[in-house]
Amino acid sequence: MGAAPAVLKLSDHGLQSTAQTIVAHDDMIAADPAAVSAILDATFEGWRRVLADKPAAAQLVVDSYVPDGSPYEDVAYQTKTLELLAPYVAPTPDAQIGQIDPARWQAAAQLMADYGIVEALPDLDTSLAPGLLTT
Repeated sequence: MGAAPAVLKLSDHGLQSTAQTIVAHDDMIAADPAAVSAILDATFEGWRRVLADKPAAAQLVVDSYVPDGSPYEDVAYQTKTLELLAPYVAPTPDAQIGQIDPARWQAAAQLMADYGIVEALPDLDTSLAPGLLTT
């Protein structure tokens, strides 16, 4: 319509959020913690590779996953998408991919409790599954 959209960043208003959180059932963690760790390690190594060379990753996405003739077949578009996702994967240059800041997690949980989204706060010691991340 020719007008720039107004963007409301919820983080500017106190909302703490995580993206692409990986969830594993307690039974899986108990039965095969090595498999859970291997999945986490592979996932985070993949993100490290993507962030290190976004154009190559974008080309891989187009070549491997985008159907011929799709409007998403544009490598420049895919590269820009990865550039926009990067701050969510590693919000600061020193952030370790896959690590959740317990204070941020607690603040997000508290807001959800305050607004009635959850009935009780999660136990941080168990909900963040300490010890499973090896890389």
